[in-house]
Amino acid sequence: MITGAVCMEMYKFVLGLPKADFCSSNINLATMLFQFFEPEKPGEAQKEYDDIEMAEVVPVPPGFTCWDKVTFDKGPLTLRQFLAVFPEVHFGCKVLDLHKAGMSGAEAMKLANKPLYTEYPFTPAVRAFIDGNMDRQLLDVYTDIYGAPPASRNFLCFEGSFSNADDEPAKVPPIRYIFRH
Repeated sequence: MITGAVCMEMYKFVLGLPKADFCSSNINLATMLFQFFEPEKPGEAQKEYDDIEMAEVVPVPPGFTCWDKVTFDKGPLTLRQFLAVFPEVHFGCKVLDLHKAGMSGAEAMKLANKPLYTEYPFTPAVRAFIDGNMDRQLLDVYTDIYGAPPASRNFLCFEGSFSNADDEPAKVPPIRYIFRH
């Protein structure tokens, strides 16, 4: 029954129906209760104080949701080219720190001395590591640090720290970098 309800929603998605036609459901077989209701809208990103940035961080674009992504479809680029083009792709935002999306705390700590990019290297070794990768293909740098993505995948997902066009700390949706078609 649950699979049937999910498949009905998937058909609506594939057919490109408007969001108003979608339903969330609650099926309780113990009490024979079946409820279908309008799905809740996802929470929107708000301006908030960030303990890591130690400043107010503004969402770019304002009010983005967990469903939003920054799609970066410029083909294969070097790390330097990616950083130069990013402001053109996403509202003038500048990349301050860039890493693989969805890393656990332990994984992040293990790879802290090998970021894809950071404006604030904490050791000369990290600065040398980043400088050595600036003119390499971003996919190659990613592969060296995190391992190769599955062969069937044509994109990488990134997160990080950013500043907006006014040089204020900013948060952006996860970045989907498409490196081949």
